[in-house]
Amino acid sequence: MSERNLRDVATGLCFPEGPIALADGSFLVVGIEAGRVSRISADGVVSTLADTGGGPNGAALGPDGRVYICNNGGMAFHHSDGLILPGHGEEDAATGWIDAIDLETGVVETLYRECDGRPLIAPNDLVFDAAGGFYFTDHGKSRKYDRDRGGVYYAQADGSDINRVWAPMEGPNGIGLSPDGDTLYVAETPTGRLWAFDIVSPGKIDRSPGPAPWQPGRLLANPTGYHMFDSLAVDAAGDVWIGTIPNGLTRVSPDGDVTYYPMPDLLPTNICFDAGGQAYVTLSSQGRLAAFDLS
Repeated sequence: MSERNLRDVATGLCFPEGPIALADGSFLVVGIEAGRVSRISADGVVSTLADTGGGPNGAALGPDGRVYICNNGGMAFHHSDGLILPGHGEEDAATGWIDAIDLETGVVETLYRECDGRPLIAPNDLVFDAAGGFYFTDHGKSRKYDRDRGGVYYAQADGSDINRVWAPMEGPNGIGLSPDGDTLYVAETPTGRLWAFDIVSPGKIDRSPGPAPWQPGRLLANPTGYHMFDSLAVDAAGDVWIGTIPNGLTRVSPDGDVTYYPMPDLLPTNICFDAGGQAYVTLSSQGRLAAFDLS
């Protein structure tokens, strides 16, 4: 995709992810490097909603009007040739948590830090269902010589209950629901795989064996060639759009047809859509939020 297909909404962001298009034409976006959640006005002015600390990662609006944040606990970044690049985690890196933030006051409430007595390692992305709960991925931490295995969780918006939906997974990142709410999509980063799971009830998936006795779900897409998958969004037609590293977006139909779109950034990480279907992408290594047009 060429630069002529992109229009900058905001620049100078600190490794932006988790974009949300609001009804008034403004946006919310996290800055992982800065430990901050920002507002972007309709005319591109950036202001701080809340300083969360750690590494705010995925974001979604909840049924109570608050914005819910997956915080990965913080991660290392370095700057090279004008780009913001993530680094390896440390052995003693902090674990993460789930926050909810009031959009009027900026007050932050931490809801979850553990599940069944085990700490959440690095919550990454989340999506709400029609029942008012949310699914989220725990990506784990990647260190120089090893990495954690992650999983998918389901939690109530009021902080009252959390359960593990499925684990282990290899670096689960993007997560989304089909328009009818019956299918859960999860993208794995290091494997570059997109999984589809049938939902049997809120927070429960069909665990029948899939491609292997130990693996439920359907392998919906695993494109050839070197790539890693980041966050995802599902459009109104049911296609899954995945930030693809390096330099691309991948669109996957519910039937598994794959289309790749080049992007002018090393790390196009997250996608969102507004009410009119306009798409937006975080060009994270350049600190940009941009609108994009496929026509």
